[in-house]
Amino acid sequence: MQNILKSIQTATPELTYDSATTTVTATGPETITMCVDGESVANPYTFNESGDMYHEVTATSQAEYKAVSDTASLIIANFTTFYDSSINYTLNSDKKTVNLKGASPKYSGDVVIPEYANHANASFIVIGIPDFTFSSCAQLTGISIPKTVTTIGQSAISSCGALASISIDSENRNYDSRNNCNAIIETSTNTLQKGCINTTIPNTVTSIGNSAFSSLSITQMSIPNSVTSIGAYAFSGCSNLANLTLPNSLITIGE
Repeated sequence: MQNILKSIQTATPELTYDSATTTVTATGPETITMCVDGESVANPYTFNESGDMYHEVTATSQAEYKAVSDTASLIIANFTTFYDSSINYTLNSDKKTVNLKGASPKYSGDVVIPEYANHANASFIVIGIPDFTFSSCAQLTGISIPKTVTTIGQSAISSCGALASISIDSENRNYDSRNNCNAIIETSTNTLQKGCINTTIPNTVTSIGNSAFSSLSITQMSIPNSVTSIGAYAFSGCSNLANLTLPNSLITIGE
């Protein structure tokens, strides 16, 4: 019977692989204290190939365990979501990466997303911002996105009327905020995915995504001649928008 580890106080395990039994045994210092379903478990202890911690579970390869151990992922407990520094995360199936998740109370102020989130004595790479992560966050004023983020949902930021600044790490390969434009631009397509109150659209942007400026407290916007398409609802809910300059290059406008 597999007993799922609920918590661990401290661990720096050393791994020993037995090729005959395909068992990886992790042996740590005497001070390690573990709890499995409320009961103490003594050393040695073992892990399964998914990175979950179990007692008396066999492994599939030494290489898998070494890779996971090097990133401290072997001490992952049985959880799917957690908070770190007021940011909510969802653990991905690989047990090594996380996506952001909507928070309660709503996100507010300037949110700086880190490259790594920490929980249960382990670090996880922050790779995604799904749709509606920042939904109706009325007091959200800024977002900083690290280089590790590879996916941002089209509606990841929605109905955040006070959003005034957006920055993306210059080493991010998928998204950028070129020329300090205060926007999320999908680098490969030159699509402005999300803007804010202080966005200046660069003349290298060729399209503006769906709902890119929706519900923002903007009063004017000038779109450069490089833009050929504007997505649906790009400026919906911008009740204070009094002056919108459209370029001659524009071919399509979404409904």
